[in-house]
Amino acid sequence: MRRSAHERTSAAFRPGRPGPEVTRFRRAAAFTLDLPADNVFGVPAGPTLTAFDGHLLVLQPLAAGVHHVIVKNRFVGDPILYRLDLTVTVE
Repeated sequence: MRRSAHERTSAAFRPGRPGPEVTRFRRAAAFTLDLPADNVFGVPAGPTLTAFDGHLLVLQPLAAGVHHVIVKNRFVGDPILYRLDLTVTVE
């Protein structure tokens, strides 16, 4: 997929370990979603066209314990670095 004109950088890593530049893992797709009558969007029930645009990452199986995964993203023209910190506990 071609890089978005709005996206500058994306990265995901576990603290203390280098991570890949993940922009190449970006995927986008349009699909039909069949919504029920009482949907959270407040729109009529039935099929509606929607889209997904994001990064898909698959990690190797994590050992038992607590793991921290950090995802960062910055868009062109936006001075803000968006950061998502995830804590995953594997039993």
